[in-house]
Amino acid sequence: MEEAIKKESELAYALVGQNGSQLNPKDEAVKNFLADRTDFLGKKTSQTTKDDIERILHDWAGTEGSTVADLRSSLRDYFDGSEANRVDMIARTEISTATGFAQQEVYNETGAIKKSWVTAEDELVCDDCAFLDNETVDI
Repeated sequence: MEEAIKKESELAYALVGQNGSQLNPKDEAVKNFLADRTDFLGKKTSQTTKDDIERILHDWAGTEGSTVADLRSSLRDYFDGSEANRVDMIARTEISTATGFAQQEVYNETGAIKKSWVTAEDELVCDDCAFLDNETVDI
């Protein structure tokens, strides 16, 4: 996430005309952001995993004739399948959050008052974001 913050802040500085600048990972705001996100991520992923396992156990207990082997299989499927997908989702979300933080920090530092939304304009862009593409808004 530090690397994402450095790279994105360099891009944001360039957009506001300050080429060669980037946020320093040792700055207090960056350190606080990274600590807060790490804490949040640990709590959130632990709770999500706990909730998912509770659901698997509940479903298993509510199915007549279920065996321990069935439960083991369900848990193995969960950790081999959905957990792998969650890893990708978490990585994308955290990098996106870090880049948003970097942009906002640069805008605050440089006194920028407006920003333009830009999307990838592909099938992964949600309807709300697609609607905002190329819109200039107050920061």
